Amino acid sequence: MSGPYRDSFNSQSRGHFQEQQPQHNNSSSLYFDQTLDTPDRKSEAGSWYSGAPLADVAAQHSSSSPLAGTGRGAMTYEKAALPQRSERGGFIGWCKRKPCLALLLLILLLAAIGGAVGGALAAMSTNKDSDSSNSNSAADTIGNHNNNSNGNHNNNGNTGTNTTKNEPAPAPIVALQAWDWTDPRQKVMGVSLGNYLCLERWLDEDWFRSVAGPDSWDEWDLHQNLGPQRTAEVLAVHQRNFIQESDFDQLVEYGLNTIRVPIPFWSLIPTTGNEPYHNTSQLDRLADVMQWSHKRGLYVIVDLHSMPGSQSGDQASGHNTSSPQFWTSANQARSVQTIQALIQWINNNPYKSVVSAVTPVNEPRAQVGFHANDAEKLAILRTFYQRSYSLLSAARLPMLFHPSFYVGDALDHWADFVTGKDPNMLIYSVHPYPGFFPSTSDVDAMTSAVCTHARNSIGYPVPVMYGEWSAISGIETNSYMRRYYTTQLTAWSWSAGGVFWTYKAPQTQTPVLANTGLQETMFSFKDLMDMGVIPKPASPLSSNPKDYGAFEFIQSLGGGACGPIPTSQIRWSNPASYGAAYSGRRRR
Repeated sequence: MSGPYRDSFNSQSRGHFQEQQPQHNNSSSLYFDQTLDTPDRKSEAGSWYSGAPLADVAAQHSSSSPLAGTGRGAMTYEKAALPQRSERGGFIGWCKRKPCLALLLLILLLAAIGGAVGGALAAMSTNKDSDSSNSNSAADTIGNHNNNSNGNHNNNGNTGTNTTKNEPAPAPIVALQAWDWTDPRQKVMGVSLGNYLCLERWLDEDWFRSVAGPDSWDEWDLHQNLGPQRTAEVLAVHQRNFIQESDFDQLVEYGLNTIRVPIPFWSLIPTTGNEPYHNTSQLDRLADVMQWSHKRGLYVIVDLHSMPGSQSGDQASGHNTSSPQFWTSANQARSVQTIQALIQWINNNPYKSVVSAVTPVNEPRAQVGFHANDAEKLAILRTFYQRSYSLLSAARLPMLFHPSFYVGDALDHWADFVTGKDPNMLIYSVHPYPGFFPSTSDVDAMTSAVCTHARNSIGYPVPVMYGEWSAISGIETNSYMRRYYTTQLTAWSWSAGGVFWTYKAPQTQTPVLANTGLQETMFSFKDLMDMGVIPKPASPLSSNPKDYGAFEFIQSLGGGACGPIPTSQIRWSNPASYGAAYSGRRRR
């Protein structure tokens, strides 16, 4: 990221033309017809007549003076007493009588005019030189910054110190139009950058163990074992190698319109107590993703993946622990502080228009084990979601919320929370893996689970977005992976669409937490593209979401196992309420 630099401006000195007044006394007067002077010369000519503008000269005479009311000024000079003369001939006659004095007055007048013109030209030249100097100063600053940060990229080695041309102003950043979550034909087709800015050991286990040690299970251990400097070095290399801007071009070729970026809380607020985390430029990398996305018309979902105290105890939360502390009042306050800091950061980013939604917490676990709900934690979570919604909607940032791993009908449980809110500002986000947890080869069971999700989303008060899903199942053939991928892609479009988890998941040679072989690859969008599993549009899709490129591409894949997208039934009202298609499934 380029840092700000300050333009320096040189103070300018301007010359002042100072005219010498002729020595005179009050013994006699020379009359000058003021009406012959032009308006543009008054300020200059007046100084050598009386030391004041000519407009004031007539006022210096009493009403009895022969000059009163005549518009004439008086100038005195030393001379012998003259006999009374008539004023015949006026000014021209006087000039004939006093040619030397007339010539002197003419010279002084021309000098005054020339001085004024010369001063103006000098000022213009000074301004031009100053502008050129400032341009060179700015060029020097930029050139020096590039040399310090990225090396000298100029072909001739010039750092810019001799540059005299003014650099063109940068093109204005044109905001993307806001993502319309309630448009029934606008569908999210995205991928997550898991293990990019929030590490998860299982997503690249060989690398993680090699840098953090075999007994490191999460980012807590990695930061604690390596310390600040080594952590920064290791993560800088990891982030640089994980994804480059050119990779975004391939994602666009495959029709994607959304990038989901998990980030940790410690990139936004200070750590406390014994938390070992170190801020390692995660927000700089997020800013890169936003800029790269803006260039291609992609949207970004910012996902708070790791929250204070750990919201789940899973390695994805930053701390693999059996005692998550997210639920304490202190960490709830810090979590709200994290939301506020993120809002401020997004608002200050020049590419903020790419942000289509924010997830205030990823996969919070408000359950006792996997088989019972924790009523107290569910109440805490609901309060946190309400506060997050208030903050985010006030900032016009849509909120994605995960229902926790609710035991029972999660859609029904959260229905009263979503009812009455703005469906373009609140989106229900679930993470289904019908072919996994545990892995299964039962095609009918997987298909039934996918289609049930799709049907249940119809008529729900707010859009349903499938924030994580993958091609994982127990069937390891390219043909089935492609079929399973297409079935899910179509089913998730019965509501708002979905985001594939994840972009990259290298196979591990010695898996402990990772999946083995192709089971890991089924989470890797990059590998699946290379394997031909991911269908690719015949031609690039429009980056304008209102052209409905993703919707039309998904429709072109066929109805899938669940049938075609029931577009006519996909409707939301504001404030949110149940649709007719959902009324039979309401809790009350």
